[in-house]
Amino acid sequence: MHTIAQDVPTGHTRRTFSPAFKSKLIEQCRQVGVSCSGVAISHGMNPNVLRRWIKEVDNPSDAATPARKPVDVEIKPSFIALPMTAPTPQAPDAAQVNVRIDIARNGTTVSVLWPHFCLSDSAAWVREVLQ
Repeated sequence: MHTIAQDVPTGHTRRTFSPAFKSKLIEQCRQVGVSCSGVAISHGMNPNVLRRWIKEVDNPSDAATPARKPVDVEIKPSFIALPMTAPTPQAPDAAQVNVRIDIARNGTTVSVLWPHFCLSDSAAWVREVLQ
């Protein structure tokens, strides 16, 4: 058994404010150095509601604009011709790509073109040449 008297919350209800009350609060907010949030909280209301009222007074065309409804639009893909520049050069065939190895030692320079697909063999060859 509960012995403490409690007010049962009735849930959230939408509050309505008279136009005179709205204009009174908006005028208070327009005074220099007055915080809109402070005015709203002092009257027990959400500051965002008061800011919306001020915005509606400043821009009446925004408030009168009805919500936009979505419109179905059919988009048809179409071909768009783009100007072509000179063709890009083809990459050389993988079998034709070589790696150039230059070794300079004791005033002598040796230059070798080594196929890239067997480049791992070049390490052993370079070791033999440099010994």
